[in-house]
Amino acid sequence: MIFYFGTSLDSYGHYFFNVEENRLNKYDCKINFGNIPFDPEKLPLQKEKGRYNENGYVKFYSIEGYSICAITGSCIDHRPGSKSVFFVKAIISDEELKDLILGIPIAKKMIDKMSFEVMW
Repeated sequence: MIFYFGTSLDSYGHYFFNVEENRLNKYDCKINFGNIPFDPEKLPLQKEKGRYNENGYVKFYSIEGYSICAITGSCIDHRPGSKSVFFVKAIISDEELKDLILGIPIAKKMIDKMSFEVMW
């Protein structure tokens, strides 16, 4: 199961979702801030190397049994601080997580809809 924290394809606001083949499922998602060992609101770090990250900046993390791909920016919300955070409860390589994301039609659609280049 892959999870996502961010906006949907058509509405503002950051929420937790189960990522299913062709849809994001917010209502059956059991993930919340209290039951994961990281805060997706703080990923990716907004400032690295002395400057703010531009949209499309990608950072991978492994935190207490979770593999995380955090992207600065959103497929719909262009406000500063928007993010798209995909994660699984497993330790896998950055490349495996990227391939997993791009292999799910709804996730790939989100990436493709981003108005900026995702800098994998």
